[in-house]
Amino acid sequence: MDTEKIVERLRRTTVSHPYYELTFRRMFNHCALAQPGTVITLVGPTRVGKTLLSHRLTDALVGKSSPDSEKRPIVRIEAATTDQGFISNRYITVQLLSAVDHPFHSEGSYEIRARDPESHLRRQLVSALKYRSTRFMIIDESHHLLRTKSNRKAESVLDSIKCLGNETQCVLVFIGGYEMLHHQFQSAHLNGRLHTLEFSNYGTDDEGSEMFSRLLATLDTMLPWARGQAMLKHRELMYEGTMGCYGQLVHWTIGALAEMAARDQSVLRKEHFIATRNAIQVGVIRQDIEEGKRLLQGLPDLYGRSPYKERSRDKKPNRRPFERLPKRDPVLEIRREIT
Repeated sequence: MDTEKIVERLRRTTVSHPYYELTFRRMFNHCALAQPGTVITLVGPTRVGKTLLSHRLTDALVGKSSPDSEKRPIVRIEAATTDQGFISNRYITVQLLSAVDHPFHSEGSYEIRARDPESHLRRQLVSALKYRSTRFMIIDESHHLLRTKSNRKAESVLDSIKCLGNETQCVLVFIGGYEMLHHQFQSAHLNGRLHTLEFSNYGTDDEGSEMFSRLLATLDTMLPWARGQAMLKHRELMYEGTMGCYGQLVHWTIGALAEMAARDQSVLRKEHFIATRNAIQVGVIRQDIEEGKRLLQGLPDLYGRSPYKERSRDKKPNRRPFERLPKRDPVLEIRREIT
């Protein structure tokens, strides 16, 4: 069997993903109904499908603009670090200028003002966003905005971009890893305009387990497994190696197929997966997800269920507001003893 054709099919295949569809609907409606200047953050684990969702969200919000139109209702960039591994506000500004198709910074144009100070570039960007009637700014891989030389500065970067959205009356959308949660909640001004949503991995509860098993069964039909072996049969290994992230599963499967081909073998086995994954990789991904879930404890889950739901089931005595419990009132206790 041609391994390259199998890999190409894996890359092109779209598998129904309930979490993906629900997250997309939530993102679309929050964006479409948001007030100007609102900040919406989507966080989730690596390779869960956030970038794919961001492209779909871009098309769904405003569709494809005519090439001749002067309007750019939505701009989308991927944040990148450029200054010795640290984020550059200047480069982010230039990226946005290019995305909004500014005549001095659009792709293929001659940048006659390449040495302009950052403040001047910022004014150019504000004017361009207003002129282009931009309604949405999407910044994918936004956790790269935190790659600063100090934690304090990371919060300042987020505040600066928030101010840009407020000044231009754009809805600002951050899409990135759980790292965003460490800093976005530190700014009161940002929190006043903020909605945070999660694109979760498949969980280990009954519902998540069933959906992940269906995913494995679907991919099994595409793979040249040895007799008696399958993803579904090695379900625990597949989950531990991917933490329930579809993108991780496809990436790992392609690696296992490459290992199979390198050994000049024609059937896929469990050993090919084991040879292409190690405990350090899995541990880092698991730690990121666990920390992200911890930081999200105060927010509703994917289905909008409150994390405090269980507490509401506890039976409490019906008392009037501010009414003391008799056993805690020393005056009442003394009266009982006297009588």
